[in-house]
Amino acid sequence: MTPKTKFFEMIEGFLMDDLNPVEKKEFETELKVNPKLSAEVKFEKQMQSALAEKDVLKLRETLKSIGKQVVNSQTPFDLLDDFENVRQLSDILAPEELLEFFDSLPKAHVYQHELASNENVHEFYRQQNSQEIEDEEEMILSELWDLEEIEGLE
Repeated sequence: MTPKTKFFEMIEGFLMDDLNPVEKKEFETELKVNPKLSAEVKFEKQMQSALAEKDVLKLRETLKSIGKQVVNSQTPFDLLDDFENVRQLSDILAPEELLEFFDSLPKAHVYQHELASNENVHEFYRQQNSQEIEDEEEMILSELWDLEEIEGLE
């Protein structure tokens, strides 16, 4: 008779389909003859199934908790604050009316962009732009001044 640890390795290999064809045939023959081995294989299958199911349930719980965190967290940059009632609208309005409602999403983007234009980053770039414009104006004025001086010398 084969030692129990050898059976354990064989059972695992059989269930994972890691046995070569000769070993698999021998193991299947042994399964037909040995009821204890057959019961052990059945038990191991049930254990693997239960573990897989437990893993799936754990994954589902993790995904649910992540989903709740995302729902509870504030939307990035408060985008679409005015569209929080979409779920309620979908119960009330027909799909065609909802499509018209969602056509206004680009407008929401423009609105948010206008709000953001007052923030520091936008203000910094605006100042940089205005500084460049002032520098260009000064350069043009100095060139004009130089031209006037040259024309006055002639």
